[in-house]
Amino acid sequence: MKNIELIHEPNHSLFILEINTVFSGKIEYNKKGKTLLLNHSEIPPSLRHQGIGKILVDETIAAIQQLGYSYEAQCSYIKYRLSQQNKQS
Repeated sequence: MKNIELIHEPNHSLFILEINTVFSGKIEYNKKGKTLLLNHSEIPPSLRHQGIGKILVDETIAAIQQLGYSYEAQCSYIKYRLSQQNKQS
């Protein structure tokens, strides 16, 4: 079973995903009022194509909503991932 942890580092405008205590990805953002502008996502090359990007986006969006913020995707991968979720809804 995977131990998934999302770490929010507001001083660095960053969400970090760790799976089994290993760095597995990050989303960088800029804050504009109560909106987080998600401008960059990154998964280490060795972990790509394993569904980790989906986990990263899903966990980040859930955390943003829990914090009471809205979000705007500016990163092309995050836009793609959110469009896929909308198609499934």
